[in-house]
Amino acid sequence: MNINHSPTRSSPRESPSTVVTTPDVEPDDDDIWASDNDNENPQAAAGDINREGMLSDLPSMRRQHMTDGYREGLAIGKAKVMQKGFDDGYPIGVKIALRVGKVLGCLEGVLATKDLEDEVKVLVRKMHAQAKQELAISSLMKDLNDEQVMQMNQDQIPTHVKIALQKWEDRVFGSGG
Repeated sequence: MNINHSPTRSSPRESPSTVVTTPDVEPDDDDIWASDNDNENPQAAAGDINREGMLSDLPSMRRQHMTDGYREGLAIGKAKVMQKGFDDGYPIGVKIALRVGKVLGCLEGVLATKDLEDEVKVLVRKMHAQAKQELAISSLMKDLNDEQVMQMNQDQIPTHVKIALQKWEDRVFGSGG
């Protein structure tokens, strides 16, 4: 197959090597899929080479598209699951956080008092450190998995969390809350 290279008009923005290629031989439109007599038809043999090259790229293209599709689906799925988890856990988390915040805030307020005796300050500092450790969300929720939290009613705080919160509220505020 001979290819005639004829230069096109080039504009200042085009590369001077831009060319249009046209085949010297008219294509045989009757046999676009290459018949069994490829050895007799050199044009069909050339088409086979191009087709084989394209077909050899298909598995890698398929893998690439599957990988891209998988990643996109995974990202969308994660976003939906995370949003649902957030929506389900938020009301419970707020209730817990408000109670923890009151306890820790009160202890920090006492520590900020200027006229506090040293021995009381040491005691309150120890209480504050212990409260921060026991009331950390990782400590409060350590025995729960995501599914258990998602199944909870919005007004439902796990029993062991209620007990820990009540213990610290009683300790800091007295039994009056």
